[in-house]
Amino acid sequence: MYQKGIGISDIADNIGISRAYLNSSFQKELGMSAQTFLIDYKMHKAASLLVSTSLSVKEIANNVGYEDQLVFSKAFKKKFGMSPKNYKTHKEMMDKFNEKQVDDPV
Repeated sequence: MYQKGIGISDIADNIGISRAYLNSSFQKELGMSAQTFLIDYKMHKAASLLVSTSLSVKEIANNVGYEDQLVFSKAFKKKFGMSPKNYKTHKEMMDKFNEKQVDDPV
């Protein structure tokens, strides 16, 4: 559902409640708006795809519902403090470092 660019209003309409009620329910239960939750979910899904697939950043952006790669990259950087490309590179370096530590215990 999130891959198709469906928004909070679409979700609220689909389950038969108002957007305001959906947001207040999220705020009460999770301490964040439904929109913040959806963006957070998309960013974590994107982070997972970055490190577990060979998809391009543009393909991952599309997979999590962003048509514009620049908008996606800005949202990703806001969430994780680095660009999607840097995130993938950093994760790969950390994995290699951790593998070396297992292979060469001190």
